[in-house]
Amino acid sequence: MSNAIATRVATYNAIKTHRITAITSSQFTHDQVLRLRRELTGAAMIVSTPLGGGEHGHTFFLYDETGYRTFTGKADVTIEDSACPDIDPGIADNDASGVVARKTAQWKGKIDTHYAKEGVKAALRDLIVRNVPSVTIEALNDEDSGFANVTPLQLLDHLFSKAKLVDTIGIKKLLQERDQPIDFEGDMSLDTFFTVIEKLIRKLKKQKPPIDTSLSNLRANWLHSIEEYGAKPAGYVFQRALVQWYKLDQVNQEQEKFKEIFGEADDERRRALALMGNSSNGLPTKDEINNVEVHDIVNTYMSKAMDVFVGAAQETINNAVDTKFKNLGNSANSDTSSNEKLKNEISQLRQQLAGTKKSITSNDDKFKDHPRRRRICKACNQYHGGDLDDKCWTKPENRANATDTWRKANPE
Repeated sequence: MSNAIATRVATYNAIKTHRITAITSSQFTHDQVLRLRRELTGAAMIVSTPLGGGEHGHTFFLYDETGYRTFTGKADVTIEDSACPDIDPGIADNDASGVVARKTAQWKGKIDTHYAKEGVKAALRDLIVRNVPSVTIEALNDEDSGFANVTPLQLLDHLFSKAKLVDTIGIKKLLQERDQPIDFEGDMSLDTFFTVIEKLIRKLKKQKPPIDTSLSNLRANWLHSIEEYGAKPAGYVFQRALVQWYKLDQVNQEQEKFKEIFGEADDERRRALALMGNSSNGLPTKDEINNVEVHDIVNTYMSKAMDVFVGAAQETINNAVDTKFKNLGNSANSDTSSNEKLKNEISQLRQQLAGTKKSITSNDDKFKDHPRRRRICKACNQYHGGDLDDKCWTKPENRANATDTWRKANPE
């Protein structure tokens, strides 16, 4: 029995020091009780147990059966709050020694599980009592036993029933955050943005009374914003994503697929913007990108990058030449013919670099008026090169000119 008591004390002490955010006012909100339960859940996970599915510690003390199944994600899990095992391990007179040892070990295991569970339950109860105003739970405080016979779940249910039915200011803020527009130029990626909104929706559904929000309605608004931004040169990657989305059957147009398609497109767009830089180094800003052709931006960027590359290369060569000649000048055995040969090699290399720079930077004008240059096609309103406008392959009369690959990907 002493071992069992030690187990109870040890589990109690492991839980009671867990940090909990106290509710200090008797006028508390539903959100504050949700936060209390969330922090208690962290405490209940500290001590493991084979009970309640064996994967979530003693969190079954904080939920009813329906809530616990939702929390664990397992529809068949059950809450076990069994009584203390019998003092007799069930050993019969004719049991072999091996059977006696097995029954004894099983009995001791059940004893340890029970007393660990009781220690956790007591600690969770005391954490709640110490971190809420006493007036809010006074109705459960028995004049003889205090809160000793009250479970953590009963305390939480009582607090939920006493919380303000609607936190008006909090709800208004949540709704504003839910309905915020997509900020394509902000630091938050689309994938993160969608995840944040999903969390807000789950939070709204937990309000009292719950506020249900349809993700399909929000997706319709998001698609409209993406289509508008996709018509701009900087948003051309969304054109492909939109086609991919609308080709899906309606049953497959679910949120995870939506996040995957448009999240990947946004990541690609942001990588392109990062490559192009910003106005602080003389490269185009994001606003400027929306008013000029992407092809021009890339060419301009490559030209500027080549300037930097050539300048750095020439500086490296000059430093190497200076060092080489300094070493040659300090050498007693240097000869004029070797110096002249080195000068000629360096001169030829500089000419080659100059020629490379000229050929790269001249590409800005090379395809300026080319009829097949990439741009927004007037026929399909997508960004592509090749046959454009009246010759676009999306027009029935031009379909025969398309490649086999394109026709397979775009069936009639």
